[in-house]
Amino acid sequence: MDSTQLALITDLAYTCPSNYTTANAQAVLHLLYGTEFEECEEMVNRRSYSLIKDVVFTVPETDAWVEDNFPNPFTDETLINYYLPKESTGSIVVTDMYGREIAFFNLTNGENTFEAEQLLIATEISEGNYSEAHQLLSNISPSTQEISDWLDYNQILLSLFESGKSIYEIDSTNLSFVINQAYKCPMDYTAANAQALLELLYGLEIPGCMEMSNRSSRILVKEVDFTLPEGESFILDNFPNPFKDNVYINYYLTEEDGGIIKVMDIYGRIVDSYNLTSGENTIKISSEAWQPSVYTFGLYVNGKPVEFKKMIKTQ
Repeated sequence: MDSTQLALITDLAYTCPSNYTTANAQAVLHLLYGTEFEECEEMVNRRSYSLIKDVVFTVPETDAWVEDNFPNPFTDETLINYYLPKESTGSIVVTDMYGREIAFFNLTNGENTFEAEQLLIATEISEGNYSEAHQLLSNISPSTQEISDWLDYNQILLSLFESGKSIYEIDSTNLSFVINQAYKCPMDYTAANAQALLELLYGLEIPGCMEMSNRSSRILVKEVDFTLPEGESFILDNFPNPFKDNVYINYYLTEEDGGIIKVMDIYGRIVDSYNLTSGENTIKISSEAWQPSVYTFGLYVNGKPVEFKKMIKTQ
């Protein structure tokens, strides 16, 4: 390739917003020189952008979007989060550096993750939109025991709030369900919320699955079936606990994985999230904007939940 052609490809690679030709030009330069390109960074409302160069930019007519795949690079599988407005249709096309189509995926409307549904329902409940929350819950199929437990837990919250009661007025039957969920091992999303609820109600400390130092075998606090996670990534308890301002979490993330820690309130709403780097590390979290309460935090590896723990913020 001569210098004139290379200059053209370089200019195309820096076009912002990125288009089909831009993506191919970036792929060529990455293959030739290993060049990494920054993207147009989107603001939170996804309607205005900070550009990496001074160019004319037209905001898309719709709010449909895709995020970077993870993990990247990858060997066999990779995941892509996306959002598609309900009135729209869309697809994701994967092409090689020559522009040849190698994969095609039709998209469904909405933010296509169960986690997104969980977040939306938690928000509706916390904001008092109970009929909307009921409708969203009815659209979710209890396809696994984990999802079924999560649905039942949220139905308990809804029944309390709809009748004008608080979580402190939960009846003995529903309390028994919450306690059983809190003692599940390994702990899942519902178990983490149940433990947070019991901590808030009674200051009850639920012992977790005690992990051996080599993390290859575990001592369980009760007789349950336990399946080891496929990866070896993990998080440790936060410290200090309880805390007032700053809190720290030690974690380990394997080299080939992409990871994130998400902090959630007792309704399951995401309070904060933190991208992780591989290896043994510590993240520092500032909780100045948080209300005193019990929170759960979870480790997600390659988009999949691995384990959850709880933390307590005091006055």
